[in-house]
Amino acid sequence: QTKMGLDSNDNPKSKDMSGSSQFANAFALYLGVVPENLRTAVFAKLVANIESRQIHLSTGVLGTKYLLETLCEGGRPDLALAVISATDGPSYGFMRDHQATTLWEHWSHKTGNAMNSHNHPWMASISAWMMKCLAGIRPTAEHPGFRQIRFVPQFPEDLQFASGKIETPHGIVSSFWRRSDEIVRLELRVPDGCSGELALPSGWRLKKNKGMSSVKSASDISADGISLASGTHTIMLEHLNIER
Repeated sequence: QTKMGLDSNDNPKSKDMSGSSQFANAFALYLGVVPENLRTAVFAKLVANIESRQIHLSTGVLGTKYLLETLCEGGRPDLALAVISATDGPSYGFMRDHQATTLWEHWSHKTGNAMNSHNHPWMASISAWMMKCLAGIRPTAEHPGFRQIRFVPQFPEDLQFASGKIETPHGIVSSFWRRSDEIVRLELRVPDGCSGELALPSGWRLKKNKGMSSVKSASDISADGISLASGTHTIMLEHLNIER
């Protein structure tokens, strides 16, 4: 019903879900309620809005989570990284450049009684974004509790490495990658008794002749991803720009 409503009530000229709101467009895309014939246009409007603000977000405590994750799902982890790294506010990079070691309760730099808190979970959704989109560690709906892990790492061009680990009831799940030019070395850990799957990021493929140290057979590689048994896996990827 929501999709039907959007399909009939959206602005066909602007392709915005609500004015020019980053939150409205990102949230609708995240929920999957944007009709398929509008998704590309709505995502383009979201990107254009960020660019019109000199690569800054306009979201707050609720919308920032959906903005960052939607950018990654749409193939723009580079833009998400640029947004959070900006050294002038609003941005996490602004906090960092003002010696913040914890998250503030404001985007702006305030002191004394003007700042509600210098240590607040207000914008802590960035931690989940780092784990889900950079390290790429995600449980599956079919096997919750990390009995099955889907690895979906993203490799923004301006980021050289990322790592993350989660202590699950079955053991530690971890992901580490390091990029050198157009080559990525990826190390994944799947706990005993669990299974995993690596979804190759768009624009990347297994490195020729040196793709994996742990693939048992070609049947482990499918259009949906690379099947992973329990254990540690070292995987070499190369960008599609590299000539064979």
